[in-house]
Amino acid sequence: MSTPENNQPGKYKFRGIKVHSSDEWMADATKKYRKVYDRYETTYIRVEFSVFNKLFDEAEWEANVRLKCFFVNGTHRRELCNLEQKRNIGKDENIVYFRDSWGQSTYGTYWLKGIYVWEGYIDEVKVGETTFYVEDVGAARKGENLFFDLESVRLFEGDGKASTQENKRYLKTFSQKETRYVWSDFRFKNKVHSDYYTELFFNFYDKAGLLKGSSSYITHVAANTLGQTYTLYPGWGGETPGRWSSDTYTMEVIFLDNLIATVPFKVGDAAEEGDAQVLTNGVQLTQTPTGQASTGSAPATKNSEDLLFESLAELNSLTGLTKIKQEVNEMVKLVKFYQETGKDILNKFSLHTVFTGNPGTGKTTVARILAKIYKGL
Repeated sequence: MSTPENNQPGKYKFRGIKVHSSDEWMADATKKYRKVYDRYETTYIRVEFSVFNKLFDEAEWEANVRLKCFFVNGTHRRELCNLEQKRNIGKDENIVYFRDSWGQSTYGTYWLKGIYVWEGYIDEVKVGETTFYVEDVGAARKGENLFFDLESVRLFEGDGKASTQENKRYLKTFSQKETRYVWSDFRFKNKVHSDYYTELFFNFYDKAGLLKGSSSYITHVAANTLGQTYTLYPGWGGETPGRWSSDTYTMEVIFLDNLIATVPFKVGDAAEEGDAQVLTNGVQLTQTPTGQASTGSAPATKNSEDLLFESLAELNSLTGLTKIKQEVNEMVKLVKFYQETGKDILNKFSLHTVFTGNPGTGKTTVARILAKIYKGL
């Protein structure tokens, strides 16, 4: 969390300091903000320092801004950079952003394992700071997780303190009239001897792909805990029922900008006990009663609606394939629409499909999933 220090009450109010490595613009003029980075994925570390303009719509003013970055080792701080800029703040700027970056263009050469701090100053007054972490457990292949293995993901309902309750009732379908928070019992097994920080994002989406809510957790994994299981309890909702509609949802888990798990679940008329399906890179995670996990295929006996829902979630969890995902999802929406109006349009589609491409590009996986989608329709 960004920490405020001092404010000039007449001009601005501290809003925050955020860190990102990717320079890609995202929705609503945001970036891919994070607190934990892998050494081998990192070139420049970028900072976004923002304040509320208290003279908005009243007057222009000038700011002398300084952004400093430090390497922190216990009580000792070593300054890495001291970046200055002057800005004329227009009276049409409600929120004022100051951005800069530091590092080198070669991956893994500048930012080494450690704890770092960005500080923001205006007119030589320290306004705030934020901490971030760079980790190094070795160079990984694309999509490979050298830090931990996913052990299990289960879902349960409760109030804002339900994560502390001893006996949890795990669900795959939630009651719309009763559901307050949808909680996750998320467990991972440490794979390395050294200590590190892990940052996990849990994003909840409705069936249209709109973001419902999100939460993030930073966990310190202690040294010499190889094989130890760590448990997190992310969730989203409210203290009173009504935030969740009768709908299908997914919870996506992100680590180091990689999608590591997709968990589809439903909210309906009545709660149904059981373990939610967990997809990891298109493969279902089979969870045993003890919470241990292995990969396997989905159960063979499913009704059409469940098969379609789970097959689409499996397709959408695959890395890349954006155009294919978009076309398949649009086709499903079109067929469902015509089915609801009493028209059997599916028989007018040709189910003969030709897959072309180099070996190892996912043709067989997509074909298998597409066959299940057709069956679900």
